Amino acid sequence: LYQLLTGKLPFWSNLSPQQVAALPPYALLGAVRTHDVSYPRATWSGVTAEGQALVAAMLQRDPAQRITAAAALAHPWFQRVLGYTPAATGLEKERAEAVSNNVEFSARVAAMHL
Repeated sequence: LYQLLTGKLPFWSNLSPQQVAALPPYALLGAVRTHDVSYPRATWSGVTAEGQALVAAMLQRDPAQRITAAAALAHPWFQRVLGYTPAATGLEKERAEAVSNNVEFSARVAAMHL
């Protein structure tokens, strides 16, 4: 959800999509365990406080503190946006392109686990 809303990965929001795509696949796995999630103001300016709170709850490192899938789907932010198109949620072209550029990196990470 972080990536869908911002067009960036949670751990490297200061990197360009091209730089992220060049990272080795194991970098994301290590970041999940060791890095804090960044929430740069410029990146999150178009996301509601409610959306930001949901993402923060989903990215809690401690599983006991993390929101469950059922609770996330019942969250008011999800209830409001379910069924909306990207245009209706205000996802800008730049963010959509960045998400697309990050697909290669995500696919490489997924391939490591096959």
